[in-house]
Amino acid sequence: SRGPTLEVLITMLRELLHVQIVALSATIGNPEELAEWLDAELVKDKWRSVTLYEGVNLQNKIDFFGKKEGYKISGIARDPTIDLALDTIRIGKQALVFVGTKKSAESVAENLSFVLEKNKLVGEKLEIEAAKVLRALGHATKQCEKLASCVRNGVAFHHSGLAPTQRSAVETAFKEGKIKIICCTPTLGLGLEFPTDRAIIRDLRRFSGSYTDWIPVLEMKQFTGRAGRPSYHTEGEAICIAKSEKEKEEILDRYINGEPEEIYSKLAVEPVLRIYLLSLIAISFTRTREKLSEFFEKTFWA
Repeated sequence: SRGPTLEVLITMLRELLHVQIVALSATIGNPEELAEWLDAELVKDKWRSVTLYEGVNLQNKIDFFGKKEGYKISGIARDPTIDLALDTIRIGKQALVFVGTKKSAESVAENLSFVLEKNKLVGEKLEIEAAKVLRALGHATKQCEKLASCVRNGVAFHHSGLAPTQRSAVETAFKEGKIKIICCTPTLGLGLEFPTDRAIIRDLRRFSGSYTDWIPVLEMKQFTGRAGRPSYHTEGEAICIAKSEKEKEEILDRYINGEPEEIYSKLAVEPVLRIYLLSLIAISFTRTREKLSEFFEKTFWA
């Protein structure tokens, strides 16, 4: 939904000012088209300062497809996502667990916290951090209590439904190495620098309103890119969860060996176009049909 806003804003800036634009992305399939639109010189570079190993976990055995020796993890939870998170804690590392919904983020965090407590695997209790998220709203809601209970055991969930102060407290505790696992929606998938040794991607399918479909390659690559950051690591691991051998092969072909999709303008959608057309008139940026036509001829859509 932010795409049309950004596209119109860039078009306005280029018309108003002699502006120089530096555009950066790790996951765009058609950078040549964007460079042409921006009258920019395209620089492509596949070098990554921290080696990232992408693998698939099937029945608690992780396969990195020859890029790194695979290994088997112990299973005590009968849930590969929980077992992988437990293994991350066992080896003294941190992970982001990407799931598809807010409800899933909360349930996975709660289940992991429960298993840690049950098996006496919790280290030092994070009472101060738990108190911060519990009192974030002035009065403790059920969600506050749920998050505080998880944080106390070194686990958290993170999604857009949390208060900004709660999200900030969770992120700070993760950066300080106190919280070991954050179960999150794609809100933490874009351009954030955390000490994430592992990115665990559980949900590669999303309900689109009438059916469940694979998420875009570029979105999955954003998730994997959170692991192994220059400020913290020399290598990182991105591990997807597969339920069968067939699904494992699909993940390898579609995502690990796949190329990010091309991006395209969303201005072509009539209700969206109407909003921005009327906005340009309302702020007196354009006053005639001819000027409107000239403006939209300079967009990425045109």
